[in-house]
Amino acid sequence: MLDKASLKTINRSFPLDERQRVIDQLHRVTLNVVMARSKTNQVNTLHAILKLSEGNLEKVAYYTDCACKDFRDVIYWASEK
Repeated sequence: MLDKASLKTINRSFPLDERQRVIDQLHRVTLNVVMARSKTNQVNTLHAILKLSEGNLEKVAYYTDCACKDFRDVIYWASEK
């Protein structure tokens, strides 16, 4: 389940017909993907993906793939942006 801030960002940044696909991509960032199975790390990762994607569905898929390999990368990249 996504946090309220992520859902708000999705609704603001993506067209209605893409929103479910964005949500489906983000659901791949499970607690198993982030260090210490931390909900905080998971939420920070989701926010980073949404920031980096800039409303682009293909970028959501790309950054989600990156996060599933090492979630710290997307958090770092988002902090630099």
